[in-house]
Parts: sequence; structure tokens; C-alpha cells
Amino acid sequence: FMIENHPNEYVYFNEINGGIKGAYGKYDTDYYMNSIRKTSEWFKNSEMFKNASKDKKILLATNAVDPVNWYFRNDTDKVEIVFTKWDAQGNPKTRSARDWDYGIFFSRTIDPAMMLSGCFPSDKAIYKNSVDDVPLSVVIERKNKADYYGYLAMQQNNLPLADSLFHDAINYNPQNEEVALWLLQVELNLKKYDEALKYAVRYTELCPDMNYQVYQLIGQLYQQKGDMQNAQQYLNKANYLQQQMQEEQQKQQQK
Repeated sequence: FMIENHPNEYVYFNEINGGIKGAYGKYDTDYYMNSIRKTSEWFKNSEMFKNASKDKKILLATNAVDPVNWYFRNDTDKVEIVFTKWDAQGNPKTRSARDWDYGIFFSRTIDPAMMLSGCFPSDKAIYKNSVDDVPLSVVIERKNKADYYGYLAMQQNNLPLADSLFHDAINYNPQNEEVALWLLQVELNLKKYDEALKYAVRYTELCPDMNYQVYQLIGQLYQQKGDMQNAQQYLNKANYLQQQMQEEQQKQQQK
């Protein structure tokens, strides 16, 4: 393991407990962002980077801004670094709300639910720096920016335009949980309740057990449809998740 995975050998986990595959989604792996160097080197050897120029700069998003800034410190004529969170609801620096062309992301700050569902790194990863098939850091290609333009339209309260752009974005990347959540919000405001339900359920598939309020909303939408069985199922799940969250908050306060 040590030789095969140098220089990332410090991500070793005991094989009795399933190794790094068993740890994925439960524990931090590349907590020192060590893998970012190799991932940055891969990008610098890519055709995209070679074809970039002062007049055609690449907007490079990352949630590992310090090492990425360092590795591209001599390439400011080709690349502009854009600090971007992978998923941060309500934060204007979340990835779909930012303008970028390619992204270098690592898993440390990403919710485990997204990692286990495949939402991270998604099928838009064109390079994965992995250990035993577990991605430490990746390069994401963004050929379609409809999510970004949809976000701008939503901020300007142009909901019909946002609706159209978000549908384009979710068709381009069905694993984009941010767009699924924004579509839920837009459809509710447009009173398209069946569509809102569709994207609420989609969000829970991409981010299972993350947001109890979405489960509550699904339950309420099923109630409106008269589907009391599904309504009760989702409301029960919402109550369970809310209770878990409150218990965790109490534990943190007691420390």
C-alpha cells in the first residue's frame, strides 16, 4: 500500500475495518490536501491548460484554494483561481453559484451523504486521483453553465427564466443536488407542485438524510395530493432526522 500509493500513503486505514473503502464517507481521508499536487500537475499537462492564454484564461474553481494557488502561482497568465465550496446552501460561493470552467475539488469538506450517493465527484469528473478506487481529489469539467445563469436569474427574481435554465442544467448533470434544490424552490414559487415534488424527491436521492425540512415538505406535498401513505412515510423520516440533529447539537453543546 505504502509504495503503490506514494505520496498519499498517509491515507491508509486498517484492512480489518475495510481499508480506505470502508472509511470513505465515515472519516477524513486526504485531510492535508496532499493529493492536490498530483491533481494540479495532471491539469497542467492537459490540453485545456496548454491551450489557455492571457486572452483565454481558464476559470479554475477549487475548495482547496491555498495549495491550488501555490501550484498555479506561475500560471496566472493562463488560470484564474476561483474559491468555491462544493455545496453550501445559501452561500454565494457554492459551486453552482460561481462562474468557472474546470474545478479541482477534494473530499474533506463534503458531506458524506453526497460522497456515498455519487453526487461527489459525479460523472463530470474527467480525472480522479484515487487510492484503491476511492477519490481523494478530482478535476471536474463544466461545459454547461446553465446552473450559474439560472442562479443569477433566480437572484433577480426572474423565475420563468431560472426555471428554464435549471432544467437545462439538471439535464446536463442529473447529479447536481444544488440545481435539484433550486428547482424545488422555483417550482414551489411558480405553484408547479407536482414538479416541486419531483425535484424534492430527487434531492433526497442525491443527498439522503441531509435536510429534514425537505422530507417535511415532501410529506406536505403528498398530503396535498391525498397520498397519505407516502405523506406519513416522509413526515416520519423528517421527524427522525430532526430528532437526530437536535441530539447531535446537544452533544456538541455538552463538550
